[in-house]
Amino acid sequence: MIESHAMEICKVQVGNGLDVNKKGFTQWPAVAANGFVYTFGITPIDTETLEIMPGDIEFQTRRVLDVLSEVLEAAGSSLSRTLHATVYLRDIQDDYAGFNKAFDHYFAHSPVPRTVVQAVIRSPVARVQIQIVALQEPGRVARTQ
Repeated sequence: MIESHAMEICKVQVGNGLDVNKKGFTQWPAVAANGFVYTFGITPIDTETLEIMPGDIEFQTRRVLDVLSEVLEAAGSSLSRTLHATVYLRDIQDDYAGFNKAFDHYFAHSPVPRTVVQAVIRSPVARVQIQIVALQEPGRVARTQ
């Protein structure tokens, strides 16, 4: 038998930069529910203009992880509490090594299980998109809108 439990789902607010009303965005950067944070797929965006930042795969991966760090912090978590990452690369053959170098730098002390696949990314400029599931810090609450 499966028991049903009420869940409290919070749409996370991240400063003024990731404002879903700008540029027709229809999603929040993350939701927090029952002690977990689920981020949406984040690309290498400038959080003020919401424009994709061009660059090589290492730069874009670092940018995505910096934005994810901000999103997780707003959700009452951090990159160090990441349980799993799903990674979409535009060109896995050309970009995997550079992505791996940048990703491993952020998770050097706590390797994170991840799934990496090649995918079509909506923006023609973005080479990487990352989605994370993390634990919230005990006692911390997500900033919500």
